[in-house]
Amino acid sequence: MGGALGGYFRSNNLEALSALGRAWMAESVDVVGIDLLVRHGLEEMAPRPLVVAGVSDSAWGERVIRRAAEVAIADDADLLVVHVKLADRLGRPRPDVLDR
Repeated sequence: MGGALGGYFRSNNLEALSALGRAWMAESVDVVGIDLLVRHGLEEMAPRPLVVAGVSDSAWGERVIRRAAEVAIADDADLLVVHVKLADRLGRPRPDVLDR
């Protein structure tokens, strides 16, 4: 067996999975999980990338969200969409946009 599953069934992976299973049954996954991460040198995992899209009531909101979703998928990142209220009052409010 090769490819993505090539190293999946190594003995240390199976031992860790077994330890996590026993910890889950004993309701101590948090403690055992942290110990396993430390032992394997993974205690400091990098945070996932985050794409933030700010949208208002404008007609551009849907385009901004679609583009941000494309970027998030391409970068294997999380997507956070926030609604912002523009203070400049240069545009007309479109409350119907938020209903979608």
